[in-house]
Amino acid sequence: MRELTSAARSLKEGYESLLEKHKELECEKKSLLAEIAALNWKVQELERNLEYGAKVVVKTAEKLYYEKQQNKRYREALKKIKKEETVTTGLSEGQVAYTISGHIARKALEGEE
Repeated sequence: MRELTSAARSLKEGYESLLEKHKELECEKKSLLAEIAALNWKVQELERNLEYGAKVVVKTAEKLYYEKQQNKRYREALKKIKKEETVTTGLSEGQVAYTISGHIARKALEGEE
């Protein structure tokens, strides 16, 4: 009988140990699930930020292209004004004079203002 009682006690202790381990694992599982949920949310947030960033890059590239084209048109117009507004009659050799608009165009093309 003592052997049965000892075996029963041993089984009971093993069972209680397993229950305790099970509780610990359930707590760890809940903690890991919470971490996974937080990481999933962070991934979604990063994906949204990446999508927004990509849109910003596209819009910036479009704006830059537009500005470069506009700058090119302005420079061509300034060159045309400079060329057409240059006055050379009645000047000594090598001298160049500009009308007001020619002078403004020349300064703009040189980066002055």
